[in-house]
Amino acid sequence: MLLFVQDFNHALQPPALVVITFSVLKLLFLSWFPDLMVNLSLGLLTIVLADLLVKLAANVLPRKLLPDLENKAVFITGCDSGFGNLCARRLDALGTTVYAGCQMPDGAGAKELKDSQQTPHCAAGRHKTRRNLWAVINNAGIFTLGEVELTPLEVFHRINEVNTIGSVRVTKAFLSLIRKYKGRFVFTASVLGRITIPGVVPYSMSKHAIVSFIDGLRREMRKWSVSVHGIEPMAYRTSMANTKPYQTFLEQQWNKMPDEVQQLYGDSYVDRYMKKINAYVRTDAYHNLEEVVDDLVDAAVGATPRSHLDVKGKKKVVEEAHGEQLFATVPIHKREGHKSNDPLDPEMFYEALEQSIETRLLNEQDLESVNLMK
Repeated sequence: MLLFVQDFNHALQPPALVVITFSVLKLLFLSWFPDLMVNLSLGLLTIVLADLLVKLAANVLPRKLLPDLENKAVFITGCDSGFGNLCARRLDALGTTVYAGCQMPDGAGAKELKDSQQTPHCAAGRHKTRRNLWAVINNAGIFTLGEVELTPLEVFHRINEVNTIGSVRVTKAFLSLIRKYKGRFVFTASVLGRITIPGVVPYSMSKHAIVSFIDGLRREMRKWSVSVHGIEPMAYRTSMANTKPYQTFLEQQWNKMPDEVQQLYGDSYVDRYMKKINAYVRTDAYHNLEEVVDDLVDAAVGATPRSHLDVKGKKKVVEEAHGEQLFATVPIHKREGHKSNDPLDPEMFYEALEQSIETRLLNEQDLESVNLMK
């Protein structure tokens, strides 16, 4: 008996314990591991299917709208054409009071809205109404094409003034009214507010600023129960897809460029560039503007609107923009083959310096401020 105990104790030394423990764990593992894997697989499959069903329901099933739309009013900017024009018609057809902002009140777009209004209160006149100002849709915007070197500074100012400052100005003007009715701000942004591609830098800058404004405004307005929504579409065949004005503009700027710059880009630069643009519009610009209008309406009067719209074609734009393929017109070897070893010409430097400050003259106070910041 004692010998048995001694042998047993000897068998329970650490190496033997490891073997026994491993064997027991192996038996347990083999017994429940298959069930665990099956359960995990089923769980993951359920999550994936649920996600697909939710996305399907959000994109296919009719979107539920708020009740009592006839007692709500919506103000929309940029209704001359495109998304704004179609959105104004859609909301009017739903019985909502629509205040349609048009750059050209006597233009074709404004006339179409007046002719197609479904209800008497759709006109943009100054009259008293008991309806609540429920939403403001900042849709107005302008677009241009051209690389930074070929784009005048005033174009940067103009695009920023309309696309960015204009939206901020409208938002601030209507903020107290929207807060009063706990309504919504909606913005037509762009996928180019997330990605910057060559040739549309001024526009991309303005849309990056708007995306930032939307995100910040949303956080600030949450305390007042005011919601803020950004729609970020890709290229659609709105009036902005008409490339003829852009070609005229590019040719005008091209003719102002020094001979040295024209030689760097190549004589046929504008033609090559516009060929790329036209090919993109023809093959990649989306036809169905109603897709974006659906999201604008949902953001304005939907029962459960999303903060951001997932844009179509974003992955392709990201890949091509990062690879510098989209709208690229100057070969890589040309861009790398013009490094100069000539010493800096002081006159050229001071000429560039004068251009950088343009017509603004530095007075003594400005110079003092500059010196203080050093």
